[in-house]
Amino acid sequence: MEDMIGRILVAFFAVVGLTELCRFVLFWLTRPGWEEKITVLVCVSGNDNRVEYRLRGALERLRWLRHTGHRELICVDCGMDRETRAICETFALANPSVRLCMATDLPETLNGEFANT
Repeated sequence: MEDMIGRILVAFFAVVGLTELCRFVLFWLTRPGWEEKITVLVCVSGNDNRVEYRLRGALERLRWLRHTGHRELICVDCGMDRETRAICETFALANPSVRLCMATDLPETLNGEFANT
């Protein structure tokens, strides 16, 4: 019985290790070859109880890119309530690559990149 549990654990960790190895190789092969800035926008409105999870998920996706240039996450306030805004502000203070802006200020925040579109 103990031998069976050991084999199952070894098989489980082997699958996890192979999956992680495949992910690493895939991300290494498909890494971007540019050094420009990558910006991800997360639009938030109303009372969003899952806003912290959404922001953490978007920030983790940015980290997975293994991009050597500047990475930034912008949380766009599209009419969020006070509680949600307080969560976003706290998250932005704890993570230097996260900024918070109003939807009306988005063109200026993006340095005019989308102002002409």
